[in-house]
Amino acid sequence: MDTHQGFTRSFKSLIWGFILSIAFTLVAFVIAMANMLSGWPLVLTVMGLASVQALIQLVLFMHLGDEEKPHWYLISFLFMFIVLVVLVGGSMWIMNNLNYNVMTSAEHMEVASSAEMTGLPIPEELLENHEIVIRDQVQIEQPEASH
Repeated sequence: MDTHQGFTRSFKSLIWGFILSIAFTLVAFVIAMANMLSGWPLVLTVMGLASVQALIQLVLFMHLGDEEKPHWYLISFLFMFIVLVVLVGGSMWIMNNLNYNVMTSAEHMEVASSAEMTGLPIPEELLENHEIVIRDQVQIEQPEASH
């Protein structure tokens, strides 16, 4: 028995944790390299296997949940996980919103510019939410809101 900082953990559980971690890594590797899945199913499967492996390592190697009451390590981990989800999720949300609001105009300008140079008509979807003014350069302006 290993007693460290009040934890009691047998060597057998550490070996099981190591074997399970290797097994989940190999399963994810084989699925990806053998092209068993592709696209989103592959991404979701690998993320699921990684999540299970992370839980195994937290419980078997880092002794999460083994401490005496109150469960300070578990509370600290949950707080860290919530902060991580908010930061990563919020960052992804902001980047997606910026991509939709900012890059759309640049893409529209590129399409309008190429349409003007080739003499083709400007696609109708560009005219739905924007007023296109063609002078020396292509400019896309937001229509003024009517009150």
